[in-house]
Amino acid sequence: MKKYLFILSLLFMLCFMLLPASALAEVSGANKTVTLPGGGTRSVTALQIYLNDPNIRIFSVHAQNRVGATASLKDIAGQAAGDKYEVICAINGTFFDAYVDGPKLGMGTVINNNNMYYKLDGTFIGFSESNQVRMDWIHIECIGCVDNIMAKDTSFYIHNWNRILPATSSYREAVLTPLFGAATGATDMNVLTVRNGYIENITRGDTSIPQDGYVYVYPNSSPYNDGRFQVGKSIRFETTYYDKDRNVVDWSAFTNITGVGPSLVKDGVKTAIAAAEGWTDPKLTTNAGQRSFIGFDSSGTKLTMGTVPNCTISQLGDVAMDYGLQQAMNLDGGASSGLLYMGEYLTTPGRNLSNAIVVVRLKGVESTPAPTLIAKPTAATVVVDNKKVSFDAYNIADSNYFKLRDLAYTLSGTTKKFAVGWDSAKNAISLTSNQTYIVVGGEMQGKGASDKAPVPTSAKIFLDNQEIQLTAYTIDGNNYFKLRDIGKAFNFAVDWDAVNNTIIIDTNREYTGE
Repeated sequence: MKKYLFILSLLFMLCFMLLPASALAEVSGANKTVTLPGGGTRSVTALQIYLNDPNIRIFSVHAQNRVGATASLKDIAGQAAGDKYEVICAINGTFFDAYVDGPKLGMGTVINNNNMYYKLDGTFIGFSESNQVRMDWIHIECIGCVDNIMAKDTSFYIHNWNRILPATSSYREAVLTPLFGAATGATDMNVLTVRNGYIENITRGDTSIPQDGYVYVYPNSSPYNDGRFQVGKSIRFETTYYDKDRNVVDWSAFTNITGVGPSLVKDGVKTAIAAAEGWTDPKLTTNAGQRSFIGFDSSGTKLTMGTVPNCTISQLGDVAMDYGLQQAMNLDGGASSGLLYMGEYLTTPGRNLSNAIVVVRLKGVESTPAPTLIAKPTAATVVVDNKKVSFDAYNIADSNYFKLRDLAYTLSGTTKKFAVGWDSAKNAISLTSNQTYIVVGGEMQGKGASDKAPVPTSAKIFLDNQEIQLTAYTIDGNNYFKLRDIGKAFNFAVDWDAVNNTIIIDTNREYTGE
């Protein structure tokens, strides 16, 4: 079993190392092994996209730009490129009718450049033309009226968008746009043909859909089948977005939207309860499987998208929390789960897809560099088990980084002791828990006095013979590791006393997170 896990970890790391460097200004690899609170680990394949780069755009793209169509993730991503853009990366989008014969309609919300393919209540992620991002549970309500009068006997609901429900269903009223196709197909529904804001025709059964209009379909049993619709009457509809508390919310700036769910993290708090959003399928409520997720940090400038094998929705929420996401949501999974980077699959879908979220870059422009990292000497006092200790440490992006051997040396007399080894041939660091650290010289010496430019550590890291992912940087030839990562790996408490500007390491307490 250990050999099998090692091989998987090795392949996982190889995949990360093979990421091309040509788009690293906008996108960086974010693979890691996440330790789940309930036990076990999951290897995550992920990318992080910097939304403050004005040269990138994010689109919700439907296969072949046609309702019910499917295509490979590569082909869907390619649709977004055109003459203006080049594709950087893409991930599968919302659910769809993957197992039916015939058109495979979406089972969530897809809006591409304000063109709505489908609408369904759920957790939405939206992107504006300026790369603003928003996530929330949303209900899109569409209400129409005739004669421009919103009253009981002149208004009507549009319950479905580009989908005709079976005759046994309730609330079948729907709008079908040219994205649906050239015609409605055989149907038992009444059909209003609308062009230029007026009812042009009322028919029943298979009816052409005008390219410069739409049709509204409704069954004989509809409460609106009472004569309110007449040829020549004006007709219009309004679209309103509501949150779960029935508050009207303004999503007008978000021109590309994917709706699926359930939510994994909301406002920094884990959610990840499928039933709470109305999902009843065991694939979402209880079972483990291949998953895809997307989310962003508290600044709204760093988007993370990734895939995880053998994961429940709750565990996927743990993964999203481990990435420090402020908002995160589940995407379609199973054989649909796929992640594409610079034309190559990092996770290969097992089937053609209905839709995807695609990140593109303007052609022929210089990339805006990713944020420059600066390592500043840590000014805080460090207390280990109630004793002050002087460390050579740096603060990088608001996190404190310590020399690995300094930590091992300091903790060698505690229950959280660990050994550190180095294999130069394999470029690998080995950590062994509950083993006495062997002094090699140079521990606890030197202290940085000026700012430095940190370089991500390239070495592989193994904890008790299992490869793990830790955030680490090389500064002046020494490896510095994120203190909280080490605390989590060896399960000791790391606290911050803002009043006294003090970092507290307590080996007598368990790690509890940030």
